[in-house]
Amino acid sequence: MTKKPAFARQRSKNPPTRLLVIAGVIGGVVLAALVLWYSSLPNNAAKNGVSGDNAAESSDKIPVREIFSYACYHCRDFDPIVQKWKKTLPNDVDFQQVAFGGGNRLWISLARVYYAMQELDLLDTNHQRLFEGLHDRGLNLITVRAVANFITLDDSTSAEEFQAVAQGEKVAEAMEQANRLARRHKVSSVPTMVVADRFVVTPENKSFREVLARVDELIERERIDRQQN
Repeated sequence: MTKKPAFARQRSKNPPTRLLVIAGVIGGVVLAALVLWYSSLPNNAAKNGVSGDNAAESSDKIPVREIFSYACYHCRDFDPIVQKWKKTLPNDVDFQQVAFGGGNRLWISLARVYYAMQELDLLDTNHQRLFEGLHDRGLNLITVRAVANFITLDDSTSAEEFQAVAQGEKVAEAMEQANRLARRHKVSSVPTMVVADRFVVTPENKSFREVLARVDELIERERIDRQQN
């Protein structure tokens, strides 16, 4: 299991619910597996929170991706800060969250849920609600079916239709793209920020605000590089 990052704030002293104990154990196993996977790859991985790569996306806008999981309570703590920060981004930046869906049933199910909500335009209503249900209320939201019965659906979408979308081809393609991004940048923990498909920033030994300040610097670096090329 990866060591607890320095940025993790003190959690509630109340005894954890059974679900969060399970989720924490499963999450630790996933991250440990990612570390083993990371260490088995060629030795050109991110060092000191930033890595360079020449495979920048071909786009007029500078892509910024946050790789996250609803199962990760660090991601839950990071999310309100990210949501406020993204509103300050200039028009030449394309920010998107990317749900990591590898390793085990819980993380895969929650990634399916994210991309299904994205496909059905349900994220604005349910994104924070799902974090709160898992981490604040300790609800048993381990399966797509359980989440479908918990989130707020619109009048045109039933729980059964939501599950069908979550198991569909578009969601599967989105999950594969997310997992390719994670493999390409040898992501070993979440949340992780990827700038222009070139630079990786992790919260190791950084506060969340320091992470975003570094991301801002790298956005400007990418902007200057594009102007010079």
